[in-house]
Amino acid sequence: MVMATLTIGISNVFGCTLLGLLAKFPATYTNAAMSSQGLAGILPSLADVLSSTLVSPNPKLDAIVYFAFVVFALIVAILFYVLLYNRVSFFTV
Repeated sequence: MVMATLTIGISNVFGCTLLGLLAKFPATYTNAAMSSQGLAGILPSLADVLSSTLVSPNPKLDAIVYFAFVVFALIVAILFYVLLYNRVSFFTV
């Protein structure tokens, strides 16, 4: 119960900090952040459903497929971050 409370608290601090920082930018940035927050809620559920339906009889293999999907999504996100960071002139000061 303590871990759940701590996780929810940290998540709330992150969300409020993100929206506070986005208030300094145009509305399109806020829209993009809210859309990505929604997608971040859908992707773990989708990964769980896909891994459960693909390898349902074996729980260990189910967990490996789930975490492989999550690692793949994380690598894709980092790749897009690096690509955007190099292309967008907003980051140059």
